[in-house]
Amino acid sequence: MMSKRYDIYVDGSFSKLNPRETFGAVIVLKDGNPVMSQRFRILDPCMVKMRNVGGELVAAIMSQVIIKNILGKDTKDISNVYLYYDYEGIKQFAILGGWHAEKEGAKKYQQFMVGVQNVAPVIKLNYVKVQAHTGVKWNEAVDALANGVVKDELKDTYGGCTDIEVF
Repeated sequence: MMSKRYDIYVDGSFSKLNPRETFGAVIVLKDGNPVMSQRFRILDPCMVKMRNVGGELVAAIMSQVIIKNILGKDTKDISNVYLYYDYEGIKQFAILGGWHAEKEGAKKYQQFMVGVQNVAPVIKLNYVKVQAHTGVKWNEAVDALANGVVKDELKDTYGGCTDIEVF
């Protein structure tokens, strides 16, 4: 049986007009094709205080919830999930031996991601750092989505913007 490959792109943004608004976005690709995209308005005060970083962290959290929903209970043929990010904390707060989380939002993220790895060890999560604003197609698309712009290639998979209280 051939393993499926899922590529997940995450990004965050904040509103300069309303500093109480922070957003995260997720794009999920299966074998290179978009299957789901979503934007989140974050309501958790500790994440909102972190501005775009809070959006990035919430997007990574939601990516794991989304991939679990896509896979359902059948994870036996999933060997690789690639999580693409442009904020290094996505990986460093999530791995053992990575960064020490000091802010409340980073601590919540760290606890969640370590918990996910313990609950779903069948899924091999690979962290892939992408430089921001360098023309990487799906990273540019998730950046635009975090800022409220839905690219044409996502129109069929876009699930809208959802308010979310993470913890």
